[in-house]
Amino acid sequence: MTLNITEIFGKRYLKEYFSRNKVYILISVFILIASAVLGVIFSDIIKEFVIEILENIVLSMPENPTVYNEATFLFQNNIRANIIIMLGGLFFSIFSILAIIMNGLIIGFTYTIVTPLQFIVGILPHGIFELPATVLSLVGAFLITKLEINLLDALFKKQLKEEIGKSNEIIKDIVLTFIIILILLIIAAIIEAGVTPVLLSMVS
Repeated sequence: MTLNITEIFGKRYLKEYFSRNKVYILISVFILIASAVLGVIFSDIIKEFVIEILENIVLSMPENPTVYNEATFLFQNNIRANIIIMLGGLFFSIFSILAIIMNGLIIGFTYTIVTPLQFIVGILPHGIFELPATVLSLVGAFLITKLEINLLDALFKKQLKEEIGKSNEIIKDIVLTFIIILILLIIAAIIEAGVTPVLLSMVS
């Protein structure tokens, strides 16, 4: 199997990637948005559970943070979570979907405890990078599940070698998914640590 990873950095491949995985992307976006809506609707029911999660996140933040170490913390935390979601594809994406639903519920619940302006200012600047990364982490999980199913099917049919040879594209898509997530989360962490607090202080 010849795997030319450098192909994924071309503009043509990037365009084909989004076209090829359009269904996975749309499903992931739908799950996140639907979960956020449910977070708003059932905010009273999930209140204690979500507040405990948010408090644990706050408590884990570095004390007296600088922009650098807060950005580093946010990036490490987010990339770890996204990798776990992607690797959930090895378990047929069940846990990955649940993780995205949880993200959506937290976003929806947060909307109910702040003003609309605070929500927009607190979420939008870094969210335009972080949320697509979250969506793509589920896309990555779906791709891993697809690869796993293809290989398992080929194994039972005793055609594993042939299937591995045909898996170049999906493997490259998985690698590209991770690279895009990495870039998006670096940008999101810098904005969330350096820009979002300033904007929130202006509307609080």
